[in-house]
Amino acid sequence: DPGYRSLLAEALAELDGGSGLDGLLSYTPKPGYADHRAAAARWLDRFGLNAEPDRVLITGGAQQAIVAALAGLTRPGDAVLVEQLTYAGTCHVAERLGLHLEGLALDEEGLVPEALDAAARTSRARLLFTNPTVHNPTTATMSLTRREAMVALVRRHDLIVIEDDVYGHLPEQRPPTLATLAPERTIYLTSASKSVAPGLRLGMLLAPAALYPAIADAQHDLFLICPPLMAE
Repeated sequence: DPGYRSLLAEALAELDGGSGLDGLLSYTPKPGYADHRAAAARWLDRFGLNAEPDRVLITGGAQQAIVAALAGLTRPGDAVLVEQLTYAGTCHVAERLGLHLEGLALDEEGLVPEALDAAARTSRARLLFTNPTVHNPTTATMSLTRREAMVALVRRHDLIVIEDDVYGHLPEQRPPTLATLAPERTIYLTSASKSVAPGLRLGMLLAPAALYPAIADAQHDLFLICPPLMAE
């Protein structure tokens, strides 16, 4: 218990005494309320992401963000590159969406660059899903050198990256995110589940401007909105 109970109790008490509760019980704009996206952008900026609120999507947890990103950027039958061991939820989502996951070799730092290079040369996949910081399930964390090698490869092969960083808030020191190193092609996602409380279903997705509309449309089509009361 990191003390979130008292903090959430204070926040709920403030909401109960405020005048804006009605707005939190209504439909929101497609990407979420502007003030929520601005607050999320400030949170993401702590990792050097230079997050513009117009590129932030509020979701009902990181799982919902994964679904929206994959649904918005793929079609049934597409291949997606992942670590050989990967988050089980991603496997379930891929199966539901009719996607084929291609597993890539891991070592003590996570995804092996040579494996990515070889797969990118032979695969039809244009999307890489990766968890470079406190990888689930191995807990590996990529060094800066490894991340720079990965970025060089995804640029060479013109891959889009989905960076799952739900554990990124936990280490006291960590290398820069892939989204910081390659912002033009990385979709960054995180949530409050691992760093605050798992029942607080709040996710944040940051996408390049060119990819944002397709992901926001998929989020709206599949889930309509992220409950604004959670975001508040």
